[in-house]
Amino acid sequence: MKNKVGLNTEIWGEFLIGKLYRLESAKCSNASLLDDGDEINYVGATINNNGIIKSVKRAEALITSGNCVAFILQGEGSAGYATYQDKDFIGATSLRCGYIDGVLNKNIGIFLATCHCLEKARYSFGRGWGNTLESTIIKLPIKRDFRNNSIIDKTSKYANSKGEIPDFEYMEKFIKMLYKPLNTKVKGDSIPALNVELWGEFFLKEIFEIKKGKRLTAEDQEDGSNNYVGAIDINNGIANKINQAPIHKGNTITLSYNGSVGEAFYQKDDYWATDDVNALYSKYEKFNSKIGMFIATIIKQEKYKFSYGRKWTLENMENTIIKLPIKRDSNDNPTIDKSCQYANALGQIPDFDFMERFINSLPYSDRI
Repeated sequence: MKNKVGLNTEIWGEFLIGKLYRLESAKCSNASLLDDGDEINYVGATINNNGIIKSVKRAEALITSGNCVAFILQGEGSAGYATYQDKDFIGATSLRCGYIDGVLNKNIGIFLATCHCLEKARYSFGRGWGNTLESTIIKLPIKRDFRNNSIIDKTSKYANSKGEIPDFEYMEKFIKMLYKPLNTKVKGDSIPALNVELWGEFFLKEIFEIKKGKRLTAEDQEDGSNNYVGAIDINNGIANKINQAPIHKGNTITLSYNGSVGEAFYQKDDYWATDDVNALYSKYEKFNSKIGMFIATIIKQEKYKFSYGRKWTLENMENTIIKLPIKRDSNDNPTIDKSCQYANALGQIPDFDFMERFINSLPYSDRI
């Protein structure tokens, strides 16, 4: 463990964003005028996909230089979020981009962007970063001597009011420590065809028993090791680790009906789900992670129906129809068994074996 780098944030220093970075505004005020293509990324006010919304054709007058931290100033649910952009891109005018000339690289940028994202909670519910970006304070590791005393150099252009200097070398070392090569033995050269047009329709209540979560305020949460699933669209829905005992079993799917409506995740371990999340217990006795991931992906396709303040009520959720592959006989006709507890109204049965086989055929599936 001698190479492990710790994060002792209590001894970090405070720095103004406006002094740490050279800030520039992104230039695209109307993304609809961009031509679709695969030449350059369009980055906007989203917390998904590292801020990248789509690929477009180059528009030279709108290009922003890469190797920067992109701050989202405005955007519902995304204000206060920051990403590192390594390549040149076209950015929405809701972004400001920070450069540290001669210092910034991918590792340092990822470290800084992650630290900036901790400010996101201040800019929720319609409050933008706006003119407060330059005056926002960020805590960062500082350079120290061999006695672990802070090095003071008020002549450094990156020094804070105390003369402390950001330890960029430490940031890079920390991120490099996190890298772990990910290999797969699955080449992905035998992925079965989906043939969605041959799938059957199922009410969620036909294949799942749906149970509600339970409210637990942030003030009542105790730090611990049990998963707390919230109505969020990142980190597999896990918003916190708590000491309270789980209220739902693992090997289930969580589905948000408020907040990030329609976000579905397979949960391996037992967990507590907030009252904005329902738990889907499969009626199939051999349900597993591969099947759960397959169906969760399908369920997410329904989320567009419940956006813009429309909640996915329990009744609506139970009666939501999803399409799934169905079992077929040797003549490729649907297998009919109306006595099956997870059959649809036509007696068709989900082909859970196919779902598992499909996921197992994908590259990196052996690392799940």
